[in-house]
Amino acid sequence: MQNGILDRIDFEAAKASALVFGINLETQANGEKVALVLPEKKAELKKLLRFLDEDYFQSVLSSTPHLSNSKRRV
Repeated sequence: MQNGILDRIDFEAAKASALVFGINLETQANGEKVALVLPEKKAELKKLLRFLDEDYFQSVLSSTPHLSNSKRRV
């Protein structure tokens, strides 16, 4: 919530991106807004939070999914 990612993303595009990393991003309609459904299992919640914090990326050359341990910009 601190970086405001939920206000900036398109949930349908994020769902497709999350599937590449084995993350099931569930949403629920809440009036006119779409709400993110948080998983109950700790491991799944941790993966989701890392995804939202943009810790996952896909290699440009081989399209291999990776987990980042650094937030350095290039």
